[in-house]
Amino acid sequence: MFTTRRGARRVVWGFVMRAVVRLVACSAAIGAVAVLAACSANDIDFYRTGVGTELYTADLPNATVLQNAYLDNICRQASPVVAGVGDPSCSTEISPRAWPLVVQAGMNDIDQRCDAYLAWLDHKRRTNDAILEELGIIRGAVDLVVNSQFGTGPRGLAAVAAAFNFATGTFGKLSSFLLQAEQSTVMSVVLGRRREFRRQILSGPAITNRPLAIHALRSYLSICMPMTIVTDINTTVTVFQQGGPGAVNNHVLVDPGTATGGRAVTATAPAGQKPPRPPELTRFFDDFEKIILNYDPKQFPPSVVQNMLTKLCVPAAEVAKVANPGTVGETAQSLVVIFDSYPFSADERKRVGGKPDGLIDSRERDFLIGTPVCPAAMRNYYERRTFRDGTVKDVSWLVELLNRVPNLQELPPTTTLAAARQRIAEVRKELAKDSIRAKGLAQLPESMATHWTNDLFQVLSNLPEKKTP
Repeated sequence: MFTTRRGARRVVWGFVMRAVVRLVACSAAIGAVAVLAACSANDIDFYRTGVGTELYTADLPNATVLQNAYLDNICRQASPVVAGVGDPSCSTEISPRAWPLVVQAGMNDIDQRCDAYLAWLDHKRRTNDAILEELGIIRGAVDLVVNSQFGTGPRGLAAVAAAFNFATGTFGKLSSFLLQAEQSTVMSVVLGRRREFRRQILSGPAITNRPLAIHALRSYLSICMPMTIVTDINTTVTVFQQGGPGAVNNHVLVDPGTATGGRAVTATAPAGQKPPRPPELTRFFDDFEKIILNYDPKQFPPSVVQNMLTKLCVPAAEVAKVANPGTVGETAQSLVVIFDSYPFSADERKRVGGKPDGLIDSRERDFLIGTPVCPAAMRNYYERRTFRDGTVKDVSWLVELLNRVPNLQELPPTTTLAAARQRIAEVRKELAKDSIRAKGLAQLPESMATHWTNDLFQVLSNLPEKKTP
């Protein structure tokens, strides 16, 4: 009888202990990720078996489709060097020497989406710190990966994250922690890691195949993932407290070969004490004052300025000079003025913000970051709006205006915009001979002679129409 009772007590005690173990494991999971509301059976299984030994998962086919769609999109961005005219994608095997170009195009694409995410964080912090807007992350949509615009905040970055099988659900939760961190800290962490990663890519072994390219892009993407940023900030604070500024400078926070896990931001630093900022956020770019109102390097780091200029159709060579050596060219200045003086409607101007002063403020910055990249056929923001990013093909009205200028041979009504470019330059020269009409034209660099602008439209509209014989 005693034995039976003792055995029963052992059974009950064993049951209780197993329940306690489950509870402790569940609580540990909650404390580790700081985002779980409860512990499910899957969580318990994970803590029992770890990551498991099965190579196949139910998400594998879907992730493969997403990844293929994204790489095809990147190959088209790297064309025609990579894919050529006959095959504008990576659907066929490409040369090993072309894979580094694919990786470079992929990193540029990730930079654009990452900048949009960082700008979204800053906007949410300044406008509504307490509320996160619904992200609506759709992991299984191939269309989202290929067509999502850079300006959609977390959605654009989450689309690529889904292609590389990252947990996109962390965006909504960990972003709420990042809203509590100072923007300059977030920017310094991300910009520094991206710069260091690119340096290591250039000096490391050559990337000659698809698996290496995927590994490089996935590692680069991890730098801007919320889980990595949160971990980097916590690590920076900890190292700074333990070893001072020198320890921070010598500490590698992101390994380009790995994707780190994350934890919640905690107030571990004493009040008023912050990790030192890297040089790129304290350096003052004098040229930026030419295009930015009340220039602040924390609100307009070089990567954000470059992002804006790509939306205004600034040539790639000038965009590259923004980061190094930190200069703004005359073409960029003129294109900013064209955007800032665009005849927005009253409702649009309220949404865009700013004043027609030839400078970009923070609201106009947010508007531009949410704008798609300028198509290759467009030359300035006025053209983008007038020709709807090149979708408007019938420009007979423009040809009629150009034909109003005397002393020039008339163009046929079927002339395309591309074919009319040279005539636009000739018209500008002809109008400049008349001092009265020349006053209505803006002073543009010679490189912009073929641009269709609002001031040229206004001057030509005031010329008399040619009578049909």
